[in-house]
Order: sequence, then structure tokens, then C-alpha cells
Amino acid sequence: MAVTRRVHVASMVCSIVLMACGGGLRRSAAFEQIRNAHDSDMQSVLLDVPVTLTAQEDARGGTDTVRALVTHGFLAAAGPARGGDRVYRLTQKGEQAASGWTVEGRRHPASGLVVTYRVALAMKRVRAVTGVHVEGSQATVEYTWCWEPTEVGTGAVDTGEQQATAAFRRFDDGWRLVE
Repeated sequence: MAVTRRVHVASMVCSIVLMACGGGLRRSAAFEQIRNAHDSDMQSVLLDVPVTLTAQEDARGGTDTVRALVTHGFLAAAGPARGGDRVYRLTQKGEQAASGWTVEGRRHPASGLVVTYRVALAMKRVRAVTGVHVEGSQATVEYTWCWEPTEVGTGAVDTGEQQATAAFRRFDDGWRLVE
């Protein structure tokens, strides 16, 4: 009985020492925590439908978002320009996509119903952990990420790789991302 108790106590002491002294932050563990914290991050835009562009805006093809929505068949011009302004409405494809967009508001100006949607253009995707620097119970993790466009956001979002850092702190049960 005494031997069993000593082995159990020795095992607990070894576990505590290993947790306190060892256990550097692994890249894979850091990657998982950062990805889980940021994969729901979204780049979005508020879009009033129907979209009305001035003649100058229309000549430039509208904003990047409107240009992308027209190019991908979500919006189409609704007849000729009136007074220099051109109105764009959702196409059938746009109506189907809009069923998944968040309605932020509705208003009724003289021209008719305008619905404001929050349209997801891209989701943040963590690509790789590029470095881990541990100092005691603190760690700084360098990583890369990019915007992964949705079908609506293709052509409207910069998809270049970005650099970022994240802070971690070691607790008794392991490393945690500090937000």
C-alpha cells in the first residue's frame, strides 16, 4: 500500500514538473487555436438593393463590389439610365443568393422598397504558422492568412497573403490564445 502511494505521488510530481517546465508551444497547436478563433471572421459589405449608380459611377462600372456582382450575374441593369442614374436589380441568381444574406434593414423612399443586405465577400483563412517565440509563460506566434472570397466576392476582395501575430499564455492545462 505504501509503495503504491509513493508511486502515485511520484507520478503526480513528475506530471506537475513536466507541465510547469516543459511543453513548448507547438506550431500545430498554435495553428489550430488561431484558425478556430479567426475562421468565422468575414469581410462583408452593406448593399442597398436596388443599387443606384450615378452616371460617373456607372461609367467606371460602379464599386468593386457592384462590378463583381454584375460580372458574376447577381445584379443586372434594370433598363436605361434615368437622369444619368442607372438602377441595378437582383437577377434570379441574385435572388437565390440573397436568401442567404442577412437583411440589415428596409426602407421605403419615393422610388420604392430598398432592402439593405449584409453580403459576405470573403472569409478569413489562416494559412500557416511561420514562427513561435516563447519567453517563459508567454509566446508570440507569427502566422499568415488571407481572404478567401465567396462567389459574390470574387474579384472584389484582395486575396494577397497577410502577416499577423498572436499572443499565447501558458496555463496549468496548456497554452491558450490570448484575445
